[in-house]
Amino acid sequence: MVVFSSTVSGEGSSFISYNIARHMVYMLDRKICWVDGNFRNPQPRLAGSNIDFRSLLSDPDSFHKLDVGSNLALVPNGDSHVRTTNLLSSENYSTLIRHFQENFFFTIIDAPSILDSVDITRICAPTMGLVVVVESRSSSTKSSGTASMLCSSRA
Repeated sequence: MVVFSSTVSGEGSSFISYNIARHMVYMLDRKICWVDGNFRNPQPRLAGSNIDFRSLLSDPDSFHKLDVGSNLALVPNGDSHVRTTNLLSSENYSTLIRHFQENFFFTIIDAPSILDSVDITRICAPTMGLVVVVESRSSSTKSSGTASMLCSSRA
């Protein structure tokens, strides 16, 4: 399980993470899950989804409602109002992470940008790590330094 983020919103981490999930399914022929964990700028609701990330955070036991029939499962962010910081720090998030690990070969979480959210450290904590997408024409020392500091704090 890995988390994708960017230094600032709009750099393409959702696009990159989603396409990597799709290619992993194609290349590995295994069950892969892509989770929209971006609470600041969620993707438009995915058609046909019967459960979303916010609902799963509130009630991880509802994981059985997630359609794991195909090799690519897409989990939208949802639109219910939840206190994300509290839920990401709770046992619910740890339980949810275990469910993903038990049911999928690999899970990718698309997270809010580093400079926009304090939740990024909580989202990354129980995962293998963070992939930071930086748009080449807008990279700066400040954003790269922030990403480096965040990653080194996990080591």
